[in-house]
Amino acid sequence: IRRLAEGENVAVGADAGVDAMTVSIARTGRRLAFEEYVRDVNIWRTSGPAAPRPEVPRPFIRSSRTDWVPQYSPDGTHIAFASTRSGRLAIWTCAQDGTQCAELKALQSLSTPRWSPDGRRIAVQGWGDDRNMDVYLVEVESGFVRRVTDHSAADGWPAWSADGRSLYFASNRSGEFQRWKMDAGDGESIQLTKQGAGWAAEESAATGS
Repeated sequence: IRRLAEGENVAVGADAGVDAMTVSIARTGRRLAFEEYVRDVNIWRTSGPAAPRPEVPRPFIRSSRTDWVPQYSPDGTHIAFASTRSGRLAIWTCAQDGTQCAELKALQSLSTPRWSPDGRRIAVQGWGDDRNMDVYLVEVESGFVRRVTDHSAADGWPAWSADGRSLYFASNRSGEFQRWKMDAGDGESIQLTKQGAGWAAEESAATGS
């Protein structure tokens, strides 16, 4: 809001963390009404293709903040997801029924979790102090976070190979986003595509291709 007489800009709702629109100020100047657009993103559950009977879709991981990009662990007992429920973007895990949610605490902002085939690690994309997007590995049991790409370009959207030895990821280090592959141990990377393969890719568990 701008006070025309004094030419002063006044932040409305800044202390509450809201974005005010369509503002109306009372004649006394002590109150105002405003419009705020709120988008509540939650994680829902419904029946899968092998379910014996259909299940009505319903939210089962939800908060007042954003909860998104869920992925079941390989054994189906847990779900990893990204959330801002702690006030920052972080990876959380919970039991398959949506209970026992816990944050995998890290100094970085992390998103897009992908479980390793053995369920011991989660590959994520994250942003460190330099605000550059890179691929990180999170040890599920200890919570230890390791940065596995370190390039001035953007590296993200990781996916595991079927044997858990390699990571696929998207990067624009060649000028546009292509798919790359790296050893999950030593971090050596090779470019796989050259015609703009987009961001996401998965390796077939049956054929390894």
